Amino acid sequence: MSFSYPSDYKYPKGDIPKWEDTELPERRRENTTITKTRATKQSTTRSSPFTTVPLWIMWVAAATATTTISVLVIPTCEAFSTNVPRVMLRQSPLKYSKSVSTTSPSTTALNMAGVRTRGLEQKREGPTPTEGGMTLYLKAAEDGKSVGDCPFAHNVRMVLEEKGLDYDLKPTSPDGKPQWLLEYYDGKMPALRHRKECYVESSVIVDYLEYFFPEPSLTPKDDHGAADVLDGFFPAVAKFLKDTEDSDETTNNLKTKLQAFEDHLSKLPDGSFLCGPEFTLLDCRVVPQLYHLQVGIDGYKNGIPALAEAFPKTYAYMQTCFARPSFQASIYPAETVLWGWGNARS
Repeated sequence: MSFSYPSDYKYPKGDIPKWEDTELPERRRENTTITKTRATKQSTTRSSPFTTVPLWIMWVAAATATTTISVLVIPTCEAFSTNVPRVMLRQSPLKYSKSVSTTSPSTTALNMAGVRTRGLEQKREGPTPTEGGMTLYLKAAEDGKSVGDCPFAHNVRMVLEEKGLDYDLKPTSPDGKPQWLLEYYDGKMPALRHRKECYVESSVIVDYLEYFFPEPSLTPKDDHGAADVLDGFFPAVAKFLKDTEDSDETTNNLKTKLQAFEDHLSKLPDGSFLCGPEFTLLDCRVVPQLYHLQVGIDGYKNGIPALAEAFPKTYAYMQTCFARPSFQASIYPAETVLWGWGNARS
């Protein structure tokens, strides 16, 4: 599949980065702290007379409209609007950074509802080994060569498979990480290198893939509350699998999360995925976690809780997703999962 920037992708003031030199700084993508302001949504246009109002009046208006002022509102500033995917925040090769806005600077400056701020670093990496293609660096298994048990990397691979994208895999052990990954990205994996850019953390990577490779779309039209159901789900799974004492607390916490999952599926037609009839990013996210749970229950918990009996809709959902081609193409052996959790349990 060829790569090109979407027609609606806009750079600030026409400053389009040039990729003529492999020594140009790489762009770093990370999940950084998100600061949200609570305010009444306001909007204007570049021709709005509001842009000529004295600055002190804007300060008063901002102070009354929001409970917490997290950004400095200046009529000509470029703010990061919530309707722009986080991967669209780009940096100039200069020492200062620019935010991308799909609307005028005055509009985004005044759109105080849910403004996000991010501090992204600019780094140099030298020539990239993946010019023109994609390479996914991910946790290696015990042998240091085959794919490891990371559910977050599995999430990324399912998205890549669903979109039919070509990519190379680089299973990497802790002592085998390339120097650039250690020096500039703190050794974080999964890490996706595409052309001359690198992205770390699964949530950022899948956002990037969904925006720049929109077909087929994996963004749910309506998640029907699925995102809330998944909140805290994997931490509950992890605590349950790491608990060598099989305490009531961790078991009951997991059952509570599974019951919420079951109740959510019960509200949807039979055979539905998390957000309805279409397979989405949320499914790609949770299916690897459910795989770990199933393997861990069988390997460490003597089959308890019995998912098929206690949570039949969840179990049916798992079987449907496990049979999906994207899962089958990215699966790793149960022994690898048990090896990974065995290290966490010791």
